[in-house]
Amino acid sequence: PILRANVLQDNYASTVANGTGGGIFTGFGSDPYLINTVLRGNTSGPNGTSRGAALAIEGAAMRLAHTTFVNNIGGDGSGIYPYSGSSVVLPNTILAPHTTARTVPSGNSASLAGVLWYNNTTNYGGAGAVAVTATVTGDPRFAGTDYHIDLGSAAIDEGTYALWGALQLA
Repeated sequence: PILRANVLQDNYASTVANGTGGGIFTGFGSDPYLINTVLRGNTSGPNGTSRGAALAIEGAAMRLAHTTFVNNIGGDGSGIYPYSGSSVVLPNTILAPHTTARTVPSGNSASLAGVLWYNNTTNYGGAGAVAVTATVTGDPRFAGTDYHIDLGSAAIDEGTYALWGALQLA
């Protein structure tokens, strides 16, 4: 699927599979694209084996362009968690207050380009293959409750160009 301009907020992961994937759980063989998405206030399960408060990816490839992750909580504290041979590509991403913004275990991969880190306890976790380029740290200065950036945002003019096959995202 290709999903555009969505807000996924205030969701809770089921206790099935330890409550993994509070906002989105994508499974084996899927290859979704998300464009201009906000994942806000989602919660993974209550124990330390619950992962991916905003996003859990199991055995899949996922691409998210122009994505904002804000205040997702629960479990091991990871906002983004790919596992079981997964990969995730995240150009132009804002990751703001999380315990661990993204955790990538061994055997999985994540690629972030044009990322803004803000007020996370830890930005990285895990022993997986991770490529991070064009990073900036600072206040995103959100304009209201829709999570667009406002004047003075550290993200202004910091984005990167994203092109995926026939699907152009700029």
